[in-house]
Amino acid sequence: MITILPEFYDDFYCLADGCHHSCCKGWEIGIDPDTAELYQSLPDPLGEQLRSNIITSPEGNSFRLTADERCPFLRQDSLCQLILDAGEDILCDICTNHPRFFVMAGDIELGGAGLSCEKSVELLLAADTPLTFFRDDDGTALTFTQVLQLIGIIIPPNKLSFIPDISIPVNRSILDRLAETEAINEQWTSDLSSLRDELPLSADRLKKYAGEYDPRLFNRLYQYILYRQLCYADDFGIDRLTDYACLSAQYIFCAAALRGDLPEQIRRWSEQIEYCPENVELLLTETVSASYHL
Repeated sequence: MITILPEFYDDFYCLADGCHHSCCKGWEIGIDPDTAELYQSLPDPLGEQLRSNIITSPEGNSFRLTADERCPFLRQDSLCQLILDAGEDILCDICTNHPRFFVMAGDIELGGAGLSCEKSVELLLAADTPLTFFRDDDGTALTFTQVLQLIGIIIPPNKLSFIPDISIPVNRSILDRLAETEAINEQWTSDLSSLRDELPLSADRLKKYAGEYDPRLFNRLYQYILYRQLCYADDFGIDRLTDYACLSAQYIFCAAALRGDLPEQIRRWSEQIEYCPENVELLLTETVSASYHL
């Protein structure tokens, strides 16, 4: 099997206590069956501590979060007590792999690091060169077009890049569409509403940002968003996927123009949208129609 990975994949590492948005807070932490079996067999005191913090439901096992939605083994200094006590091998699959992802597009496995992690965003934005990938089996470098060809997908050249739209109606329609998705928290809903309220008076700010933004970074972002969803090509068609990627990149452009901090706008979009399969499928099913490409 051929596995494709983005150029920066091997440079990824967890920031641990240096992370401002720990993935050990605010997320349900599922425990895979093999690790759950291991936890049941561990001797005390670690075994007892683990078992007392596991919830079992028809959907499987997960850690019992604290009142402030923290993993029970996340210390106040943001280090993992399990790793400190027993090493990384004791972690369940999701803790070992996150934010790495692996999906299938036909017979090709596509891997990467999800953009809900600030380190992944940092690596994506660290270069202003065209986004490239490599084959894990032999190290062959691939352009995004070559990745698409390998999968058997043909995209018109004008849909391989992102061009921002500064019109108020288009940006309002995108905010309205995103408001239909399931919100991960009240802050997301509030932020969308606030952005929409500001839009009528934001034409100059959108225009100014359009004159200042780096198209090379946004093309990397757009292509990486599209790359992450190529597993849906057979289900929805490539036009839906490019619409989804454009909608997402346009939202991030709008949010960065009005709020600043491009990396944080990317990270927040990712945790709200691409880490919720239901939200992704909702946007793929009926995307906003707009002329994003020239």
